[in-house]
Amino acid sequence: MSLNAAHRSIMIYSDSQVKAEEKLNEIIESLNEEILIRKKDFVKTPTKTMQARWFSEYCRGYRYQEVYVDQSLKNNRDYMDLIIAKLVPPHYYNGVEYDENYNWRDHVHYFLTID
Repeated sequence: MSLNAAHRSIMIYSDSQVKAEEKLNEIIESLNEEILIRKKDFVKTPTKTMQARWFSEYCRGYRYQEVYVDQSLKNNRDYMDLIIAKLVPPHYYNGVEYDENYNWRDHVHYFLTID
């Protein structure tokens, strides 16, 4: 992993910043954790760091363990290739190179937003 990449536990991508932030708010409503830092597009808890972003092909600099992707991006193969390429398995941070039970599909979640 690049040393200048920022790690996020959960990343949220949409075709608009507003929809990404709405999904972030939905996720944090169901958390049973103390929120240490809260900005409109960023949340930090004792165990998670979450970021909501408008996705473009120039969106870089993040690595994440879970990603929420707006359905509007799902059919763009180039976007999905970029999003999945930055997905990091949880065992990566434990010094383990391979885990037979890891399936990246379990860590990519799609959501539908209504304009």
